[in-house]
Amino acid sequence: MKRYLVGLLLLLLLLTSALIVIAQRKSGELADIEDKLIRSVDEDFPTWSRQEISPIQGSGDVIINQWTHDRKVIRITIIRYASVEQSHERIQEFANDMKAKRKVAEEGDEEYFLGSGNNSVFLRKGIFVVDVEITAEANDEKELLKRFTRLAVRAVK
Repeated sequence: MKRYLVGLLLLLLLLTSALIVIAQRKSGELADIEDKLIRSVDEDFPTWSRQEISPIQGSGDVIINQWTHDRKVIRITIIRYASVEQSHERIQEFANDMKAKRKVAEEGDEEYFLGSGNNSVFLRKGIFVVDVEITAEANDEKELLKRFTRLAVRAVK
């Protein structure tokens, strides 16, 4: 009887862990986008170091990557939604909740600035929401934010 219960418990643990791994997998499309983004950043910023950050468990189709160089940190988060309507809804909710400033869309379908120094831009491009944040004490902060945002948007096209 003990063996049966131990075996059943092990089977349940394996099934549960398998479901967690499946739930955290990114779609093939998002994996391709991540690869394209990494290659682009490596080409434009070869001296920067990259770290992949695991999204919160159960957060869906999300990739988070962070690049650092000297005292500069850039974090890019890309979220894939099921439809344009859903991505539009989510970005609107986020913008309202965070009291973000809308800006003229240069790279995406709709764009917002966030932060006291406008050190974060988030935008929607089709079914994707892209968030690019910079932490730096540099004169070129805004230019870096622009360049990394362009790279992220090109990756989702």
